[in-house]
Amino acid sequence: MRLTNRETLSFKLVKLRLWEESISFHRCGSRSNSHCLSQSCVRMKVIFKPFASKDCTSGGHHRCCSFIRGYVETTVTRMTLLFSLIFGGDALLQWIWDFIYAERHVLLRSPHISVFAAFSTHLIFSVPFMLLDVFSSHVGWLHKYRICREVVGFHQWFRCATRILWKYMVGVLPLTALFLSVRRTHFPERAPSCFHAFRECVSCMLIFDTLFFFCHYTIHKIPWLYHNVHHIHHLNRDTFALAAQDASISELLSLQTLAFISAMLVGCHPFSEILFHLVNTWMAVEDHCGYDFPWSLHRLLPCFGGAPHHLAHHQQFKGNFAPYFRHWDYIFGTSLPILVNERGHR
Repeated sequence: MRLTNRETLSFKLVKLRLWEESISFHRCGSRSNSHCLSQSCVRMKVIFKPFASKDCTSGGHHRCCSFIRGYVETTVTRMTLLFSLIFGGDALLQWIWDFIYAERHVLLRSPHISVFAAFSTHLIFSVPFMLLDVFSSHVGWLHKYRICREVVGFHQWFRCATRILWKYMVGVLPLTALFLSVRRTHFPERAPSCFHAFRECVSCMLIFDTLFFFCHYTIHKIPWLYHNVHHIHHLNRDTFALAAQDASISELLSLQTLAFISAMLVGCHPFSEILFHLVNTWMAVEDHCGYDFPWSLHRLLPCFGGAPHHLAHHQQFKGNFAPYFRHWDYIFGTSLPILVNERGHR
């Protein structure tokens, strides 16, 4: 069964209640199946509102039951696929690593390819949010998920991309070349297992989150560092996805260095390091995207801050210093109340 976009929007919000209703239907003590079905459909009209009510009213109870059963089957299929990719996709990782290993001298040791891949990844991850900004005036339901006041136009996106590309060429590229010339990386023939890659990637995220928090906190507390290193990034008070790397050259170099140090401290497999850089880029984009969707990572895992958490930092110029997680801000008392995303959809 193919899910529509509106069904996908409500997937995470209704999953638990859906399973509760499925269980209650099977355990219904009534002798009449039609009575159980009728009660279940009435409750489903509330859970799946506004898109389930049409099936329940126009097609009757049996169509509603078919819709619910198909939704459950699709949910189970997707969750099974997710777990199989995480814990049973070792062959897939090996197939990908075989390709990278065969071309390791070109793909992993060329600073030009590495920097181009990093910039392209950031740009590709940001494009969906750029399209949302461009077409938000024509799609009414997007406004209740937008948490920034200003809608960024295409010309501002283009100027931001140009600035970042220039800084990559004059700053990030020389640092990457220096780092790759000094660092000696071992390239094993075997790819890491899915669980091993997942564990190393999370370890890198935890270390990077810690290093970034203390550096970010220090920069905000020392006026000279703030005005000479970090001030450019805060010119974007209303964040948008591409602005995640709209910073000074010195700050971009610092972020690159922290990422390299995190991977070195973990001592992870080169494939796990690639995954970490991809996740790192995506998390930065999502933190600055300006949208608070039901499927955002911080809604699925409350330990993450997400876009509302980081937008509060940009608007108040203090607090919420951690990039990923929220525990360091809670420990040091720098956590800001999230008021932006209280409006509209909470």
